[in-house]
Amino acid sequence: MTVEELRLKVFRDLDSRGLKNPSIRKGAFDKILSFIQTNKIYMRNGDLILPSDKESLKTAYQKLKGKSLNSAESSVINTMYEHYKGKKLYVSEVDNKDQQNKVEENVETIKNDNTIKVEDIEKKLINGNFLTVNELENGKKVPKDPGLYCIRIRKGVYFPKDYGKIREDGIIYIGKAEKSLYKRLWDQELNHNGHATFFRSIGAMLGLRPPKGSLFGSTSRNYEFDYMDTEYIKKWMRQSLFVNFLPIPKNQIKKIENKLIKKYCPLVNIQGNPNKSKAIQEVRKECVKIAQSKPLN
Repeated sequence: MTVEELRLKVFRDLDSRGLKNPSIRKGAFDKILSFIQTNKIYMRNGDLILPSDKESLKTAYQKLKGKSLNSAESSVINTMYEHYKGKKLYVSEVDNKDQQNKVEENVETIKNDNTIKVEDIEKKLINGNFLTVNELENGKKVPKDPGLYCIRIRKGVYFPKDYGKIREDGIIYIGKAEKSLYKRLWDQELNHNGHATFFRSIGAMLGLRPPKGSLFGSTSRNYEFDYMDTEYIKKWMRQSLFVNFLPIPKNQIKKIENKLIKKYCPLVNIQGNPNKSKAIQEVRKECVKIAQSKPLN
């Protein structure tokens, strides 16, 4: 969602309320939008990426003012979040409750089945019911069983550089969790608590780079971003991605993952992808080179 799109929605909302003087709140809102636009962490390529907690934005704006927010400012931030979250961040393509029930049903019917076919996985994982990152309820919806996961990008979201064609269905990554979907998908890939290939790739594709020399003297290629960039990537994911996951028997995970990657060729997958993106490979190599280089000081 762009600043102008949100501004239009909020202004229409204020005009519909029959307020005695809506210009007061409109003026307060324009000042808040100006503050948001000047802060890198809230914007990327013209799109808004606001904190999931509106109180953190209120606190940041209050620090800028140097005094407490007035009632118009506090109210208009509440209104802004109603439209920002309701329209872009939390609404799925189908009814949330029904969608979550279907995901839980998939978990129960698949995780103990040792005779599953790739076609069954495709039906439930690739063509199944996806959730936004926020709908995972801080990871509570993600099982701790081994399995596969699939990540899809929201239509209309683009990277700052052309890294290759994004599939029409938006699928950009298929991954495996040989121990725990919760640990691999939620903890690592979506929150970067530990080494995460997908997280590192997305950060690099968004134009971010690790601190120079952060891996100096090490042979590791597991670069990390600084705190602000890490938080930005997490917020971008919560606004831009849908995920699906499926517990399956551990002895079938690798074989099925390989087949799905070869068939669907998700953009961010490199290993095993016959159409792997050279541009993504290059930007990841650049990040490793920066991290392994001699620090400035």
